[in-house]
Amino acid sequence: MAREREEVLNGELGRLLMARHPLWNDRNVHRDASRTIRGSPGLKIDLLVENPGAQPVAIEAKFEAARSSLQKQVEERIGRVVDHSGETIETGISVVYPDGQTGSRLARARLRYAAHQLGTDGHVHRWPEAEDDWLAGTVDDLADAVEIVSLSEKRIGEGQEILAEGVRDAASLLESGRKKTVFGDELATALHQQPGEQTTRMAVAIIVNAFVFHYAIEGQAGIPGVDEGRARSGFHKRGVLQVWERILEINYWPIFHIARTIVRPVPVRIANRLLDKADGIAGQLLKVGATTFHDLAARMFQTLIADRKFLATFYTLPESACLLAELAVSRMDADWGNAEQVKPLRIADFACGTGTLLSAAQQAIYRRVRRAGLDDAALHTHFMENVLLGTDIMPSAVHLTASMLSSAHPGTRYDRSLVRTLPYGRDEALSRPGRRAKDTPYIGALDLLGKETGRSLFTEAGMGSQIEIGGRQMQGREAPRDTGRDFPVRDESFDLVIMNPPFTRPTNHESTTVPVPSFAGFDTSVKEQAAMSRVLRSYQGEFGHGNAGLASNFMDLAHRKLRPEGILALVLPFAFVSGASWARAREALAKYYSDIRIVSLASTGNTERAFSADTGMAECLMVAKKDPPHYRTRETTRGAGGPEKEKPVRYLNLADRPKTLLAARESTRSPGLQSGTTASFTDSGAAGLLDGDLGRMMIELRKGQLMLPRMVQAYKVPIAPLRKTVSRGLVDRDINGTGGRGAFDIRKGTGRGAPTYPALWNHDADRERCFIVQPDGHGVVRRGARAKAAETWERTASRLHHNRDFQLNSQSLAVCLTPEPSLGGRAWPNLIPHREGHEKALVIWGNSTLGLMTFWWQGSRQQQGRAMLTIAKIPDLPSLDISALDSAQLAACDALFSRFQKRPFLPANEAWRDKARQALDTALCGILGLPETVAASLNLARRKWCLEPSVHGGKNTRPTNP
Repeated sequence: MAREREEVLNGELGRLLMARHPLWNDRNVHRDASRTIRGSPGLKIDLLVENPGAQPVAIEAKFEAARSSLQKQVEERIGRVVDHSGETIETGISVVYPDGQTGSRLARARLRYAAHQLGTDGHVHRWPEAEDDWLAGTVDDLADAVEIVSLSEKRIGEGQEILAEGVRDAASLLESGRKKTVFGDELATALHQQPGEQTTRMAVAIIVNAFVFHYAIEGQAGIPGVDEGRARSGFHKRGVLQVWERILEINYWPIFHIARTIVRPVPVRIANRLLDKADGIAGQLLKVGATTFHDLAARMFQTLIADRKFLATFYTLPESACLLAELAVSRMDADWGNAEQVKPLRIADFACGTGTLLSAAQQAIYRRVRRAGLDDAALHTHFMENVLLGTDIMPSAVHLTASMLSSAHPGTRYDRSLVRTLPYGRDEALSRPGRRAKDTPYIGALDLLGKETGRSLFTEAGMGSQIEIGGRQMQGREAPRDTGRDFPVRDESFDLVIMNPPFTRPTNHESTTVPVPSFAGFDTSVKEQAAMSRVLRSYQGEFGHGNAGLASNFMDLAHRKLRPEGILALVLPFAFVSGASWARAREALAKYYSDIRIVSLASTGNTERAFSADTGMAECLMVAKKDPPHYRTRETTRGAGGPEKEKPVRYLNLADRPKTLLAARESTRSPGLQSGTTASFTDSGAAGLLDGDLGRMMIELRKGQLMLPRMVQAYKVPIAPLRKTVSRGLVDRDINGTGGRGAFDIRKGTGRGAPTYPALWNHDADRERCFIVQPDGHGVVRRGARAKAAETWERTASRLHHNRDFQLNSQSLAVCLTPEPSLGGRAWPNLIPHREGHEKALVIWGNSTLGLMTFWWQGSRQQQGRAMLTIAKIPDLPSLDISALDSAQLAACDALFSRFQKRPFLPANEAWRDKARQALDTALCGILGLPETVAASLNLARRKWCLEPSVHGGKNTRPTNP
């Protein structure tokens, strides 16, 4: 097939790119251009895109047959200086045209491309890393990539160093002055924090940010210049405050109000020096690119927040925010080329923190608008005034959120903002007769659970008399009057709610010294914390559960405010997928939402499984679409005892968290996030899974179908919930609990002679290698509890014990027997068989590879190499249906137990090389009547399982993948 010359295709590619961005035109998209590189007039670049306000991107393109020279050619352009602008090319993109490609069909072509970016180490890095690995997409996707990589990673690194060093230096000035005067208390009050170094650092960061933002907007109508705050010898406190007050008359309230509040109490001699230093830092940041500043500030802002533990204001990584926003916005039903459909949209983050998620959603929409032919700059004022709602209880967080949202088009003026600081705790100044009792505290955004009008902590300046926050005019309801403090947030009016809600819980599990940790921020009193907790309980919801934490209450808030067919997008603890305390939230989600998707990371280590910075815990992303009311016919029947109807859930897993914005954007189109495993919340083991084939095998096994990898035929295996053959014993607190709950004190060892009440209470992996495990303690009857002790023994003592907290990479057994009946503790609760003679068969199944895998599949896996089941969940565990075995099979199980009872097993994660475990599997398959050909497929399944990060937990005892 004849093909057109590369020069022709390059010209057409340039034309197509210009049609996809309102600021790309013949002046900044150079096609087959020479005389553009300083000092090299003969060097030609296929396409050079000079992004206004960002870095230039060089594009080199070739046909498939000549692609071997592409990487070298692109990298030769990186580091060169564009002649007329003086900007350095730090990023290039290599593009491969399909053989036979013509210009007329280029708009629909499937292109392959890769990014080449200058890193902070001075080296050029290709992504994807492997030379034969390419991204694939249309011209639209390529345009996205050009925009995303125009953010200089090298300059981000430089800016981070400038900002961190400058803030530390200026904060020391403020800190020394704070110790000598009383203004430090006023700073802390303004920022809702305790006086201290982190508070002063945050104060400095906010002032620096105000200067940078002022530089970005000066020149607008009515905006005074930065220099108007200068005196002869430098900046003067009075002059700067006057300038900021003039800006506040227009708006930008969340940005300049808090900066003004910080500067006001600082003595003039300190304030003047501080303002000079802040301006100096801002000047340095402008030199590395002010457009990157807000991302820089967001990346380091988590280190400046003093109250992180109890407020849980953990920072969403920009790459994670991009991933979640792309997944969410891609499912919004809007014609992005139709302004009349785009303008009515309403998007909210009720726990906006540093604004990363709300900004990512804004950017995802703006990219789509540009690709569809609209000018996002023309829509920006409307978005800031009517579309993007962000709330938080931290004034500093609201400041940064407003900065990030505004920085998309910093030169575009808006007259009101939907980014609000909400009251938290008691605030008599906000109390109004007939509206809220003076002794009733505020609980931030969660107050919106009970009302459709929010209250800002600070009054907005320059606001109109009425605004349309929260969506479409509702029939028969008059829009509330906007006082600048009150603002409407109507139920069922938002198209997208995207949040990383706080994870703290209104219980004392977080801290033994704080009664209600979720409400312990801002130095609230014990009485105030209790009152705030009562306010939260007064709001009836279907998602919230105290042990799940405030994140579940924020799900209720999002659900209440989201319109039918709206999109819910959240960062949640990984415990959401299977944790017992999250069962209520999962059931409500299945009841009201469809197309539920859970994104997890199949990586090693809790930090690597997190989408936020510094959480130290595994997380997941959840995206779902709210059903219209007439779809909500399904009722959860778990509590009624009927068969539970399972809503489909798609589990989407990534091998690693995206490390760059481009990787995050491309991940949404990767096979792992396009296909995934479709199951239900019952099959939560599919979350965080590296191998999809393993997931499909486990889903079938739970249904009684053994379909191993490479097997053509499925075989029936009798599987039933464990409750069919056993009853669970007592929870450990009913045995040794305090306050009269338990009858025993549990002591280590067996004591003198034969113990009256032996107990298997704790884990000791080295003692738990064989089927029979000796008791490790004994119960001592408490005074006056003899009758209760006897009753407890009668109800729970047994030989059969089930592991509850299974450390897969160190422990060997899921089920064990003690030589005689024993009390079961937290580690090894009792199981009481319904019929004699079933214990040994249950031990064999539970410790076979399939039994171990079933425990892992159903267990909660917040920590790597560990699976946990609550004692209440153990009866639900799918297990071999012993009642379905005939007498010959039961006898064979007894004989098999005798053969193996003294053989030690390796830790569960080493099943791939455990000869004893493999021999047990082979013998059990024979008892179940499975053919010998199953063995080879079972070997592969065993290896796949042991390669899962959630099984090996990073230990070097995992198999090497050939």
